[in-house]
Amino acid sequence: MGFASYEYEAKIAIHRVLTLNELYGGMKMARPKKVKLRAFKFSCSDIKKGLSSLPNDIYGKASISNVQSRMMPLNEEVVDKDLCCHYMMVNGANNTLFGTMIRLKSSGDVQHLPDTLLNKNSFTLTELEAEGAAGYKVTDHYYYCTNGNHLVTTLRTGTTIKRLETYLNWLLGTNAYSATPVVQVPPGRTLANIESITFQKPFVPVHQTTGTPSRSLFFGEKTIKDFISNLVVEAKSLQDIDIEQIASAQVIFKFKKPRKMTEEEYQKILGAVMKPIADQDEVLFKDKKHGTIKGSVIERSEQIEVDTTDSGVIVEEGLRQGMTRFLSALAD
Repeated sequence: MGFASYEYEAKIAIHRVLTLNELYGGMKMARPKKVKLRAFKFSCSDIKKGLSSLPNDIYGKASISNVQSRMMPLNEEVVDKDLCCHYMMVNGANNTLFGTMIRLKSSGDVQHLPDTLLNKNSFTLTELEAEGAAGYKVTDHYYYCTNGNHLVTTLRTGTTIKRLETYLNWLLGTNAYSATPVVQVPPGRTLANIESITFQKPFVPVHQTTGTPSRSLFFGEKTIKDFISNLVVEAKSLQDIDIEQIASAQVIFKFKKPRKMTEEEYQKILGAVMKPIADQDEVLFKDKKHGTIKGSVIERSEQIEVDTTDSGVIVEEGLRQGMTRFLSALAD
């Protein structure tokens, strides 16, 4: 082969490279999005109900209802609502339910979604956006996936699981189901070595069954106000004063694992203690051998990467697969 032939083939190769560069250079490449998955363990106070049937119970209840009947009011005084707008049983995953939760806040005088959505059995976030539901805006949305024993969710850090727990119990017409954080310890440590838990902020958000968050304390706010009033004789009425602006406190629980208590039982207790705390970094676990660690390290979670569309929206199939894999890992 002569020099001219090599020169011709080189030009062809360069042309192909340029063509591919031009093709991909003009496209907006979607980047994977990092998503934090939080893990919880279900329990049921009704001995007649089994946890393994929970996914099918949720699916069955949702499948015979429309969107309007699944909108849970947060409070009688407001029209904001929580809604499981979309749900499905996961293909290839035994007895596993995947759902989308949204919080709808009313705007203006319009208090209803379009009838085209209200009368449907379910709708996706894409469909909601396409309808241009001007009367409501989505203030929050997240996904959840459960096999009955465990629950995995994208519910943002700083929000307690009580929000989803309340909705699912309301949907099923019960209050039997409870979800507590799955806890774990870093390598080289054991739960048995935890001797105390310090709560940096005594005020914790507590969501009542019907709704809006109210502040509560390990020591009631009224109790602290009464204590200050009795302590300071000249203290004026504290009725209109926010106690958090004038006082701070720490609550320390001392722990000692009984010898006969299993690691799993102890784990459940610690998870229950952490459940009402929104900011896990405000909880400090003292290990008698290794010092202190934050609650966010104890709470079991996993960060995954999920593909997105060109517009930056999560590819839900990829998220479902990541969540079901995490569920499987929790069972091991």
